[in-house]
Amino acid sequence: MTDTQTGGKCLVDILIYAPSSWGKTTQIFKLADWLYKTKGQTTRLISCSGGEYAGCDSAVGRYVEATRIERRAAFFETLARFCEGWWPSDAEDLNSALMPPPFLKNRFPSKPCQSDELWQRIGLVAFDGLSEIADRLMVECQDKQARGENLAPDKDSMPRFRDGDTQFGNTTRGLYGLVQSYMRRYISTSKSIPGKIVVWTALPAGGDEDDGKGRVIGPDVIGNPGKARAMSRFSNVLRGELEVNKKTKQIVRKLYLKPQLDEYGVLLQAKAAFPFWALDQVPESFGPDELDPSKADTGLVRFLRLLEAAETKD
Repeated sequence: MTDTQTGGKCLVDILIYAPSSWGKTTQIFKLADWLYKTKGQTTRLISCSGGEYAGCDSAVGRYVEATRIERRAAFFETLARFCEGWWPSDAEDLNSALMPPPFLKNRFPSKPCQSDELWQRIGLVAFDGLSEIADRLMVECQDKQARGENLAPDKDSMPRFRDGDTQFGNTTRGLYGLVQSYMRRYISTSKSIPGKIVVWTALPAGGDEDDGKGRVIGPDVIGNPGKARAMSRFSNVLRGELEVNKKTKQIVRKLYLKPQLDEYGVLLQAKAAFPFWALDQVPESFGPDELDPSKADTGLVRFLRLLEAAETKD
């Protein structure tokens, strides 16, 4: 395992993207519950999702530390620091100072540092709401434009307008590229949180992007090119889907671990980073039974157990 005092890389990184109400946040809490009960580890949840923690509130404050970030100041810097492992001195106070993790104390000697004991207990760092985070970064860019900050070489390409007593900014093509670039940097940085499981969630983007061979569906990251580029930053990308059972006519949840083509030839992206000798052991998908929230070995827990078993097999 990576030395958690000197930095390195995370144990495993996962992106799970699925439509709203599929249960992405629930999957985080189920994994948090399993880590706490089996290994005594805690979870840190950085949330920008509008779904809050519905049905999972009892875990917050016990084995899940949760904080919301969309209303924090200096959003670009704040997000960068969360992706390095920083944490607020008071998770519920949006104005509380962020503290660096122990392995960064030499870089920030003047700042109060997180304790080694608390850091060692953490098993999972989860970012709930990649799509919403990207949207929030775009809003931050618009606000900077409205204040007269120049985010592009050509000031004429950064329009501003006044409505009443308030200045507003507009979006440009360059802003989409800027946000996509920083999102890739944030994702890559989070994968360097040493010795932890790192999970991101996202909404799906539509099938209007063409990868040169056909239309694709992937995670929503502000603008079409963001989908494939976000995919490439993660080792494991799992796609959640709501489907209709043809027999019962009921809506059921599925979680795909491998890419699929739909009936219209649209590529539905997913991948699982199993060792090459165990690729035949990767299931195509998890169905309702494997995603049953009443079971312990479900969803992300089941996926991690399969991945661990494949990596340790002789």
